[in-house]
Amino acid sequence: MLVLSAPGLILTSTHWGQWDSLSAALLVGSLLCLTRERGWAWAGGGALAAWAVLIKPQLAIFVAGFLVGLAMQCRWDSRQIRCAVAGVGGGVVTAQLILLPFGMSALSPAPHSLVERLRIAADLYAATTLGAPNLWMFFARRVWVSDSTVYLGLQARTLGHLATLAAIVVSTVVAHRYRERLGAELALWLGCFWFFSFIMLQTRVHERYGLPLVALLAALAFRRPVGERAPWLWVFGAYTLGFSLAIEASLAFGVPGSLRLPIILTGTVLCVLVWCGLLALPVWTRSTATVDPGAALGPQERQPAVSAGPVS
Repeated sequence: MLVLSAPGLILTSTHWGQWDSLSAALLVGSLLCLTRERGWAWAGGGALAAWAVLIKPQLAIFVAGFLVGLAMQCRWDSRQIRCAVAGVGGGVVTAQLILLPFGMSALSPAPHSLVERLRIAADLYAATTLGAPNLWMFFARRVWVSDSTVYLGLQARTLGHLATLAAIVVSTVVAHRYRERLGAELALWLGCFWFFSFIMLQTRVHERYGLPLVALLAALAFRRPVGERAPWLWVFGAYTLGFSLAIEASLAFGVPGSLRLPIILTGTVLCVLVWCGLLALPVWTRSTATVDPGAALGPQERQPAVSAGPVS
């Protein structure tokens, strides 16, 4: 209910008519499938994830981070290997079935290559930021500034690639260092941070690309034990507000938006602070729950209660 009532989601989907909410729903459905350590469930999860990525290819960065996180957690016993194979197989088969009617595949020669079509789409709007409340707003001060503009001796798009790579490396190290504190949420946290870093640091990012994070950060918060949810809920709430302000600014003022507008400045600052806070949470929080790092997203197994016997 918190996600469905988020103003940014309502504005993007109901008012604007964008598809981002559908890809977010498919991704959440994929995560729900992965809570079951069953081959058929993981095959379904892989299929839903592939469908979500084909609708919004930017979500591939979340999926990549999530898979790296799973690799850190898995015990790699025979059951988990079967689940992993089923998940990959479900994703590959689903992607190929969806692409087939369009005469495309990931390995087709140009111009029918999926990679080539994505490159052409990305080149349509070669700007530092296309309304996304990210760090480029502080450099460019407004949207639709060419990402070939030089900052600090490098073109903006090159700086974006390098900064994103650095954020991925740093967050992976943090995830590994604090994997016991993150527990079963490690993969979800890492995927969220990789995707968040893409939005914050890459050029050519539209404001609506951040919509799936509303659902993903909510899932991350409510996966935590009840006593540890407060800071994670603050992250979810602050991001939802920042994202909603960015969407409202885009719809109200159009482009070129300017950082001088209070609504854009507030939304941008909030999103940047949440991004930094999400990285810091595993370091600052002290987990009180005992979590098996190999349990991935699945439900934790509890030891049966031992009766103390009759009282004499």
